[in-house]
Amino acid sequence: IFALSVLVSVVMLLTSWMGYHSAKTENEDLQAQKDSMSYINAIFQENTKANEKYNEAKSIDAATKNRNNKLNSLLQNIEKKLPTIMKVTNLSAKDDGVTMTINTTTKISVARMLMNLEDIKDLTNYQIPSVTESKKNGVETYDFTVSASYPVEADEEGAEGQAASGQTEEAK
Repeated sequence: IFALSVLVSVVMLLTSWMGYHSAKTENEDLQAQKDSMSYINAIFQENTKANEKYNEAKSIDAATKNRNNKLNSLLQNIEKKLPTIMKVTNLSAKDDGVTMTINTTTKISVARMLMNLEDIKDLTNYQIPSVTESKKNGVETYDFTVSASYPVEADEEGAEGQAASGQTEEAK
């Protein structure tokens, strides 16, 4: 019985030593494989930092943009479209649109101006709440205010939704 117990103990000892040796060899192989790929971690960290800087720059750019960045070209378009007898006496630009106070000497020029302004794609929803007629030195003048909105573009709606979720195309 004692010899059988010793034999069973030796078999169990050899079985556990072989399992240990096999696990140790596998661990060494995996460690060597991990060490050979350690450069990937440095690349990943560098990529993460670059993405953070990119997202920061993109958010700064988005925070500084507004529709009035194109105001100079818009004013040039308006100048081309207004009838020559009209005079813009006041212009106000906000993030959502433009308001102009205009003076003219004929009623028909107001209608012509509206038709011409419809060709400007940078503005929509033209409104003229009222036209005030007055006579100065025997000359009739018409004063009115034109309000127009900047159109909402599809890429802006997508950018707003993307900014709200905090993801970029690269992150997806």
